[in-house]
Amino acid sequence: MRENGHLVTFLNPCCFSVLGEQALIARKSFLVFLNMVAGSILGYIALFFILRYMGPEDLGIIGSGMAIVGIFAFVSDLGFNRAHMKRVSEGQDLDKCIGTYFVIKLVLTAIMVGAVLLGIFIWKFVVGRGFESYELEMVIYIFILYYAILSMNSVPYATFAARRETAKGTMPALMEPLTRVPLTIVIALGSFGVLALAGAYVAGVTTTFITAIILFRSYPFAKFDSETFKSYFKFALPIALASAIGVISLNIDKVYLQLFWGARFVGYYFTVQKLTAFLIFMSTSVTVLLFPTLSEHHGKNEYGEIRRLTLTAERYISLIIMPCIILLIVFSRPILNILQAEVAEQASTILQIMAIYALLISFYTIFINQIVAVDRPGLAVKIGLSVAAINISMNTILIPKDIKSIGITLFGLGGEGAALATTISIAWGLIICKIITRRLTGTKWNPRILLHMGASLVMGGILYYMNSVFSIVRWYELAGAGLIGIGIYIAFLSILREFTMNDLRLFLNILNPKEMKQYIVSELRDKEKKR
Repeated sequence: MRENGHLVTFLNPCCFSVLGEQALIARKSFLVFLNMVAGSILGYIALFFILRYMGPEDLGIIGSGMAIVGIFAFVSDLGFNRAHMKRVSEGQDLDKCIGTYFVIKLVLTAIMVGAVLLGIFIWKFVVGRGFESYELEMVIYIFILYYAILSMNSVPYATFAARRETAKGTMPALMEPLTRVPLTIVIALGSFGVLALAGAYVAGVTTTFITAIILFRSYPFAKFDSETFKSYFKFALPIALASAIGVISLNIDKVYLQLFWGARFVGYYFTVQKLTAFLIFMSTSVTVLLFPTLSEHHGKNEYGEIRRLTLTAERYISLIIMPCIILLIVFSRPILNILQAEVAEQASTILQIMAIYALLISFYTIFINQIVAVDRPGLAVKIGLSVAAINISMNTILIPKDIKSIGITLFGLGGEGAALATTISIAWGLIICKIITRRLTGTKWNPRILLHMGASLVMGGILYYMNSVFSIVRWYELAGAGLIGIGIYIAFLSILREFTMNDLRLFLNILNPKEMKQYIVSELRDKEKKR
């Protein structure tokens, strides 16, 4: 990855003794990613027990309930989360920001709850439609509580993210799977049913909220401030519509699958989403820190730093995520077969498509965040709206077999259609983001990523042959093949001089448990003076 003829590295390997901004971002990003990977592993364990002892239909009811309430979740945000991060990262009065944002979230959360209940009333008593099952309706009510707690959770979370206090943000997040997964195992083994399973999600998010509040208790808190609200409103207004449409488009696929195919098919699709989530978490772990950092550099008109950090984030995400995508594509059936044979039969193609989506959205997230960070939320809105419009339109065309009420025959691709719609729409968004960021900040396309792709394809070809000869089916065979594949990938990149000793030193420095412990302890002891 080069800029102005010079190799852009994440930090100077000669300066490991002095932790600079880039190294600190790397360590914090890795901490977020490590937390999310731990959560994903626990989530995979939970999936195993749900699918083996309860079945894909119960999982589909959970996914449907989350998606139906999630359609309304945009009401609790409307761009104010991003506004809070932006203003806090810019150094505005922390006490006024927190107090004002708390009141905003309280009001928006109440409106969201009312909107969901009103929507259910209209669906049942005005439209005259019901739900697939009694359990699904009850799960929806349970997830109203889940989303209400999740909404209020963003007050401490967004503050931690804006101040780049990563340890404080990751600890509460890890409490969710640590609470939910053991409960899920007990519920699955004890056959307590899908309502209890939904309750486990509420228990998990409640534990997260309590932990976050404990870490947040010493922060300054002022009364609602009208001037601060105006500042938030000014920033949030242009992105409110995009935020709303974006949330709807993220959930519409599961709602359509529930409506036209039923809970079992939602279960297949929801399983795949859970499996690919850890890859998306990788980009999230970087951008949660990248956005406030880019915002800070924008405030100082340091566009060179904005370009450098953006391209560095892109390179390292590509370096890590590319082989993971190929592993999911090559071993889609064995991965799903470990969970349940029925899911492997129905969802292996969906997993392959969604793996490509995970790659594309990882890059998209970086560049859309740069656009917002340089104070062009209007452009981000237009991009988000175009992505959402394509996604919703293609979901409408590809998922249903037909719409009998108006006599239209459609593609009827079900889960595969949902995956295709999501992937195509985000590919469009990435292309547009790349074009716009080049015009805004001079951030160029990075041809070095093609080397990562080439090395991954070589690895994939070898692993595909291995799988055809040895028929890899057990988890330890899968793990062994994956390690062999990663070794091939790194060796090939080393030959191409795309993975160097500098990169190795960086990763070893980030992985240094002593340095990580010192950082976590320092932050949790709150040594940094509150502004």
